[in-house]
Amino acid sequence: GDLLYVILKMPDLRNLGVSDPEAEAPKRPEGQNYLLAIGIDQYEHVGKLSNAVRDAQMVSELLAAQYGFADMQLLFDNEATRRGIRGVLREQISRVGEKDNLVIYLSGHGHYDEVINEAYWVPVDARYGDDTDYVSYDYIQKSIRAMGAHHIFLIVDSCYSGAVLVRKRKEPLERFEKDPSRWILASGRNEVVPDGISGSNSPFARQLLDVLNRYAGEGIRVSTLVDKVTTAVIHDSVQTPIGRPLYQVGDKGGEFVFRGKETKVEAKDDPLQADHSAYYKAKRSNSISGYRGYLNSFPQGEYAMLAQKALKRLQKTQASL
Repeated sequence: GDLLYVILKMPDLRNLGVSDPEAEAPKRPEGQNYLLAIGIDQYEHVGKLSNAVRDAQMVSELLAAQYGFADMQLLFDNEATRRGIRGVLREQISRVGEKDNLVIYLSGHGHYDEVINEAYWVPVDARYGDDTDYVSYDYIQKSIRAMGAHHIFLIVDSCYSGAVLVRKRKEPLERFEKDPSRWILASGRNEVVPDGISGSNSPFARQLLDVLNRYAGEGIRVSTLVDKVTTAVIHDSVQTPIGRPLYQVGDKGGEFVFRGKETKVEAKDDPLQADHSAYYKAKRSNSISGYRGYLNSFPQGEYAMLAQKALKRLQKTQASL
């Protein structure tokens, strides 16, 4: 018909030397960016930390404000039990789709068993020296292997976090976002790392936040982030971070790219960001009035369930005094 004739006779812009703006326009990757952040200060049986929760909060707030991360799961202190951590890792398998990207941020104690050469992450309720209470990096890697996400980036700020990187592999070529990836950035090799001055950030988290802030406008790929954070921490602290692709968990030479938000909006104009900011305000206050205030403003909010759990916990504690 006439319509078919018109389509067939349309000139090929490439043959005329004219660029096709739609073909040349860079396309943002499909899918959504997810964050799972876990931070623990108030350990029940091992030494307490000062900045793990603060670091995790600040990283998540920065990713929401500057990089458009809208879907976040946060486990802090008493929520980060062994059962809670293993459960939320397993939840990512069905939560994150094959076109989506997942960043996992862990901040807290780590443990390394020299006898069996196994590294662990230490939950809030773990008993000292009892590895049956810990979450092994073997379990974390198996969970990552089962996830169907396009990119997974694991950022770990804990002692011995680099012990998981026991194999070397050739650096990937310039393929970045196209191919799936599974990367880790650990705050230290098989070593103890400092928590930092109370009320501040750990040396690792401070440099990570600085690099992410500086590149919010142009974006930054994981290998560049790893290089800059590692160099900065080495110059600023006694620890030696390490980052590279994970071995045998689905990495295919790609890289996740932290892309800055195209349009920045104020929290008051963005319901999701307003919800996020209000919850963090309540979280920082850690008070009955704070959580009640959040729930009054956002009864069906993204963090309503977490706020209700925290409120009940505080009310129970108050009643027992």
